[in-house]
Amino acid sequence: MKQPSLSSLGIKWLCIVALCLSPATSALAQSSDQEFLEESAAQESMQEGIVAILEVTGQVVLIDAEDNNLGPATKGTKIGNGISIATGPGARVDLAFSNGLVMQIQENSRFTVADFEHAPYEYVFSNGVALNARDVDKFGDEKAVLTNLDASEDAWNDLEIEPVTATSEFVLHYGTMIGETKKLQPGSRLDIITPIGTAGIRGTIWRLTVTPVRNSNGITTYTGTVDVARGRVVFSTPEGSRSVNVTNGFSAQVTATAEGSGVRIDSLVTARLSPERLVLLNSTSKEVASNQDAFAAVQGSPDVVEKVINGLAGVNANDANQFSEAVSDIAQGDPNNASQIAQVATAVALTKASPATAPGVISQTTSALITTVPSAAEGITRSVLDTSTKSGVDQGLINRVVTSANQSAIQSGIALANSTPSNGTPVLAAVVAGMVTNAPAEAARISDAALNAIANSGLQPTTQTTLAADVAKSAIQASAQSAIRNGANFNAAAQTAASTAQSVQQSADRNGLGASVAPVTNPANINSITTDAQNAVNSGRPTGNQTGDNNTGDNTDTGDGDTTQQPNPNPPGNIADPTQGSTGGTVQPPQPTPRPTTTPAPTPTPRPTPTATPIPTPTPTATPTPRPSN
Repeated sequence: MKQPSLSSLGIKWLCIVALCLSPATSALAQSSDQEFLEESAAQESMQEGIVAILEVTGQVVLIDAEDNNLGPATKGTKIGNGISIATGPGARVDLAFSNGLVMQIQENSRFTVADFEHAPYEYVFSNGVALNARDVDKFGDEKAVLTNLDASEDAWNDLEIEPVTATSEFVLHYGTMIGETKKLQPGSRLDIITPIGTAGIRGTIWRLTVTPVRNSNGITTYTGTVDVARGRVVFSTPEGSRSVNVTNGFSAQVTATAEGSGVRIDSLVTARLSPERLVLLNSTSKEVASNQDAFAAVQGSPDVVEKVINGLAGVNANDANQFSEAVSDIAQGDPNNASQIAQVATAVALTKASPATAPGVISQTTSALITTVPSAAEGITRSVLDTSTKSGVDQGLINRVVTSANQSAIQSGIALANSTPSNGTPVLAAVVAGMVTNAPAEAARISDAALNAIANSGLQPTTQTTLAADVAKSAIQASAQSAIRNGANFNAAAQTAASTAQSVQQSADRNGLGASVAPVTNPANINSITTDAQNAVNSGRPTGNQTGDNNTGDNTDTGDGDTTQQPNPNPPGNIADPTQGSTGGTVQPPQPTPRPTTTPAPTPTPRPTPTATPIPTPTPTATPTPRPSN
C-alpha cells in the first residue's frame, strides 16, 4: 500500500466520509491560518457542516428548500443546509453529523437541516483537541511518522466532546427524533425549532416529538414531549414566554393550540420518565451510534505525539534495545497514556527502522511496554497491532511485524505469570483480548498460540490451568464483542462465541489443556459470556446517571404514555407533509468531483419556519423516482 503524501494527511487522519461521502472530503481538509486552541469561536471562520445518511428503513424522501421532492434518501448521501427529510409509516433514517452528533428521524416525521456550520479542522483526537497544519509543522522531518497513525470510526464515536465549535439549528416540523450529542464546545449551540417551541440541547441523549392534530372544527392542536435520558435540554415556548429545564430521567409534556399565525401554549409540565422509555431511549441512541461509519478520528492527544517524538529524537530506530528502552522510559513517566505511546512508537519504528529490523524493534518494544505497564496490556497490544495493520507500509512487512508482536506479547504474559502469577494471569488474557479484537477472524489461531505457549511454559500445573481458562474466556468474549461492535445482535454474537469456544476447546485438547478450559467452553456458558461481551460494549461509551436528577418545576406524574401518532392519510408510496405538502421530482446523483477547498462556504439557505396553520388535506404526490445507479 502506498503511503499517503503530506497533502493527504488531513484526509488520512480525519478520514471523513472516506467510506461513503468522498465528494465532501476536501471540504473538511481545508487549512486554517487560525490557532484552534487560542481563538474563540466568534473569531473563527465557519464552514458548512456535513450530514451523512447512515441507514434508511422504509420510504424516506429528500425535499429541497423550495419544497421540491428530490426523491428517495439513500445510505451514503450527503445532505446540506436547507434540505428536509420526510419519513413515511414504519420508516426511519439514521444520520451522522460532522460535529459528532448522531440522530434518528422516526416514522411520519419531517426534519430540516436549517443551519449547520462549524469551525474548520484537519486532525481530530479522542479528547477533542484539534491539531492543524501549523501544529504539524513543528514536527519538522517527523511528518512522515504521522502518516502511519491511522484513524478509526471507534475513536470518533468515543469522542467525549465536540471536535470543533459548531452552530446547529434544525427544525422538527412534526414527528419524532432521537439524538445523542457530544459535550458541546464553549461557544457551540444546538437548537431544534418546532411549531410549539425551541429545544436548546445541552446534551446528551434525548428524544423530541411533535404531533399536530386537526379536529372537526378545523382547529389544529399540538402535543409534544421532550425526553432526556442523559444531560439537559432547555425547552422554551415561542417568543420565550415560558421555559423549562429537562434533566436526566425527566420528560416535559407540552400541549398547544394554533392561534392566528402562532400557537397558544395550553400546558407545559414535567414528569419522570418511565423505566421502559428510558431503556428504549438509551438503546435506540446506542444503535444509531453503532452504525456510525462516516467519520473517523485518530486516538490520543497531540501532547503525547509530541512527547514520544521528542523522546525518541536521536534514538537509533534500528537498535531494538535502545529504542525499546527509550519507549519504556516514556511510558514509565506517563503510564496513563501507555496505549497511545505504543501507537506512536510503532509508527516511528515503521517509518524510521529498516524493513529488516522493524519487526524485531516493534516486538521488543511491545514486550517492554507490557512489562512496564502491565495494567495496559490489552490497549498496548491493540495499539501496536492496529497501527501496524493500518499503516501505509508494505503488506509483507506488516505481516512480519504482527506475527512478531503477537509472539512477543504472549511471551510477556507468560513471563509475568512466572514471576508474579497474580499479575501475569490477567495480563496474558488481556493480551489475547487485544489480539482477537484486532483480528477477530483469527481468534482460533491466536488462542492456539497462547495455549501452546502455556503448555510449554514450564509453569506450575495450577498456574497453567488458571492461565488457560482465562485465555479461553478472553478469546471467546473478545470475539463476541467484535461481532456486537460490527452490528450483530445477541443471538448472532452468541453464535460467534460458540464457534470460537469450539475452536478453543479443540486447541486446548491438542495442547493437553482440555480439562482446564472445558468449564469455560461449555455451551451452557455461552450466553453468559455473550452477556458479559454486551455489557462491555455498552460500558465502553459513557452511560451517565439514568436515575433522574432533582428537577425544578412541576414533576407531578401525569402519565408517560407516548402521544398518539397522527394518522397518515397518504397511500403507500407517498409521503405528505401535514402542514406544508411537497411536489414531485427526481433526486440528482452526487457529484463525483470533491468540492475544491478554495470554494467559499455557500450562503446558508433561509431557515424554514414551522407554521401553526391548520393542516390542509394532503394532495397525492408522485412516487419518487429511484436514483440512477452510478
